[in-house]
Amino acid sequence: MKHDFSYLKTATFRGRRFEMHWRCPSKGLPKGEYRGAASDPDDRYSGGNELYIWPKQTDWDLVGTVAHESLHACVPSLKEEIVEDFEHDFLRLLKRMGAQITFQPKK
Repeated sequence: MKHDFSYLKTATFRGRRFEMHWRCPSKGLPKGEYRGAASDPDDRYSGGNELYIWPKQTDWDLVGTVAHESLHACVPSLKEEIVEDFEHDFLRLLKRMGAQITFQPKK
């Protein structure tokens, strides 16, 4: 499923504004292998404050990717393994709570 979030241009995390890119991250990465990417706001060589989210995901996968990359934006020093564990545990908690995730087109 492809979602259209092109109207969401920026997001703010811990007081820092990030530019949102609703496409597969492409900077030297194999296409399709990455669902998202976050630049390190403290690294002046990483391209600035940017989040990349691939919109062609299921609703649940999209929520996981947004949570994952948002955590990277908030705490760039966290190891990938910790962020992946958070994403998995967060989605599992939402499912246990009976959450239903559905995105509606913006009107």
